Amino acid sequence: MNSVLLIISIITQVAQQMCRKEYNKKAGDKPLSFSIFAIFATLLYFLAISRFNLQIEGGMFVYVIPFALCFTATYIFTFLSIQHGPLSLTSLMISCSVVVPLIYGVVFLDEPLTRTLTIGLVLLLLSVICVSEPWKKENAVISTKWIIYISLTFLSNGICTSIQKYFQVKDRGAHSNEFMICSLAITFIILLIFVMFKERQGAKSVIKTPSVLWPVLCGITNGMANQFTMLLAIVLPASFLYPIQSAGGIILTAVVSVIVYKERLSTTHKIGFVAGVVAVIAFNL
Repeated sequence: MNSVLLIISIITQVAQQMCRKEYNKKAGDKPLSFSIFAIFATLLYFLAISRFNLQIEGGMFVYVIPFALCFTATYIFTFLSIQHGPLSLTSLMISCSVVVPLIYGVVFLDEPLTRTLTIGLVLLLLSVICVSEPWKKENAVISTKWIIYISLTFLSNGICTSIQKYFQVKDRGAHSNEFMICSLAITFIILLIFVMFKERQGAKSVIKTPSVLWPVLCGITNGMANQFTMLLAIVLPASFLYPIQSAGGIILTAVVSVIVYKERLSTTHKIGFVAGVVAVIAFNL
C-alpha cells in the first residue's frame, strides 16, 4: 500500500508541473493569479475529503503558522526567482531542497544515514544537475537578486517540508486535514492581498478563460500530493521518502517530456535519467 501511495504522490507532483507548463502557454504573465486559484482549489480539496468535519485544536497552530508562512514564501519567492533568473536552474535548486528535510530527519529524528542512502543522494544530485543542463542555454544573468530569492525559496521549501514531517510524526496523522486546511486558508489570504495589489485585472481575465482549468487541476493534484505525502511521512523515514520522491519525479518528468511534449533528450539528459533510475534502486536497498 505504501508503494502505491508513493507512486501516486510522484505522479501528482509531476502533474502539477504539467499544469504549470500548459498555463504558461496561455497566461504565463500572470503567475500570482495561477497561485491564488491553485491554492483555493487545494483548500477546497481538503475541505471535501474532510467532509467539512473539522477538529481544530489550538495547539496545532504552533506548527500551522510557520508552515503557512513558509508555504506562502515558497510560492512568492519561486515567482521572484523565475522572474529574475533562469527557470530550469531555479527548478534545480528547488529539487535540491530535499536535502533540508533529509538532514532534519537524520539529525533530529535519529533516522539512519546508510552507505546506500548516501550513494543514492549523490546519484540524485547528479541526476538533477544533468536533467537541468539546459539552464546554460537560457542566457539569463545570475543576479544578486536571483541568488537572494532562490536561497529563500530553497530554505522556505525545505523548512516547510520539515515542519509537515515533524507534525505528522508527532500527531500520528490525527489532524492532517485540519493542519492543511488552516495552513492553506492563511496562505490564500496572504496571496489574495498580493493579487489585489499586483494582478487584480489579470485574475479577472484568467477566470473568464479556459486557462483557469490549469491552476484548478494543479491545486487538486497538489492536494493529493500533500495528502499522500503526509500519510507516508508517518510510516517512512524522511531520509527515504523525500529523496525517492525527487528521483521518481525526475524519471517521470523525463518520460512525460519525451512522450507527451515530444522533447528530445540530450546525452546529458540521458545520463541524468539513468542516474535517477539507479538512485531509486539505491534508495530501495
